[in-house]
Amino acid sequence: MNQDEFLRENKDFSIVLGGPFFQLLRKAHLTGNTLELVNRRVVAFAVLTWLPLLVFSAAEGQALSGHLRLPFLLDVDVHVRFLLALPLLVLAELVVHERLLMVIGQFQARKLIPDSSLDAFDAALKSSLRWRDSYFAEAFMVILIYVIGYQVVWQEAAGIEGATTWYYSSSDSGGHSLAGSWFRYVSLPVWQFLFLRWYTSNAF
Repeated sequence: MNQDEFLRENKDFSIVLGGPFFQLLRKAHLTGNTLELVNRRVVAFAVLTWLPLLVFSAAEGQALSGHLRLPFLLDVDVHVRFLLALPLLVLAELVVHERLLMVIGQFQARKLIPDSSLDAFDAALKSSLRWRDSYFAEAFMVILIYVIGYQVVWQEAAGIEGATTWYYSSSDSGGHSLAGSWFRYVSLPVWQFLFLRWYTSNAF
């Protein structure tokens, strides 16, 4: 393989434009072929992860209740997680995609990879694409979140010992509130999946 062939085959290389989740976003009209509609994705994830928590906690009188140790509106962690960090993950995918296209274009212009190493480098890129498009990889992340995440991450998230919060009551007759159930079974898993997907995409 020479430099021209390498550039031609990898000019559209991307670690984020692929995989079952990306195809799901396309079918839901939350992205285009090149990660357009970023604002729509940010709003959609906020509606899915944060808005139900506000609605349910308000309906149960836990949004700003004085008898709770941690009412919903005063839980800074949950607002930062779903209204700041999560949108930044969504935006970062677009930034990485655009910069990778520029980087690949520089490989030929700067001749950063000698011809003798092009085949090996091309094989490495194709390997990363296989991981990106793997149904098994994303299914494994979901299993990891819903099995290990419940036993480890949730214990940390609900770690206010002996306290009643907007999502959990420590009393004998307590347990998850309606907002807490959504937090545990929907909002946190969505956040964890996006984070793991971002981490593994960059790792490979």
